Amino acid sequence: MNGNGRPEGFVGSLRGVRLTLGAHAWPYAAENRDRIAAHWRERRARTPQMWDGRMLLAHRVDIRDGHVLGQLMEVDYSAYLFWRENGYGDRSVFNIFGSALVFSADGAAMVGVMGKSTSWPGHQYPPGGSLERGDAGPVGDIDVSACLRRELFEETGLRADGLEEGDLLVAGAGQSVAVVQVFHSSQTVGELSQQVSRWISTQGEPELEAVRFVRHVSEMDHVPTEPWARELLRFVLPR
Repeated sequence: MNGNGRPEGFVGSLRGVRLTLGAHAWPYAAENRDRIAAHWRERRARTPQMWDGRMLLAHRVDIRDGHVLGQLMEVDYSAYLFWRENGYGDRSVFNIFGSALVFSADGAAMVGVMGKSTSWPGHQYPPGGSLERGDAGPVGDIDVSACLRRELFEETGLRADGLEEGDLLVAGAGQSVAVVQVFHSSQTVGELSQQVSRWISTQGEPELEAVRFVRHVSEMDHVPTEPWARELLRFVLPR
């Protein structure tokens, strides 16, 4: 992928993912240190539950021959958030992450509604989350599959081991690239809704405030979501 990203959006099938964590430093974060700190103070004043942890971004990404290839660096969440909310000032960097797209037995796709304690309250897209250092093995290879399975359980209480694994996809737009594992559940929309709702009710500050199930992409027309998620749902759902 070039430094301009792919703002028009894309979705494709994958055969594999090869991402590696290195020691690369992010010049953009160093150059904007003071602005990042001021921005974080302002965002924390609005959403004090947010935590400035560490996450991984890609300073090199390529998609070829059915594989996502990339080199990652570790950054502060506050630097990522500043970058995201200020026009993605460094177009050589991409946010690559894992996502789980669960289909009910009656053919609907599950999307999560982000909770009030997150940086994007009310936005809707399939469960998933940022890559972290803990997703890296001894030689730096990233286990995206473990990441998206962890995020699926943390956000919904659904265990991937209890689902049928489907296609592996990549969906992206602009500076966002999602590695998406499709899962198929033996439960209906009603059964999944009840199970996930019970899980969310046990969380003190849930990442998701609810889930909804979508059968046609037109149901997302007036919903706050991300371009990559819209492209993904357009690809997998009837029009």
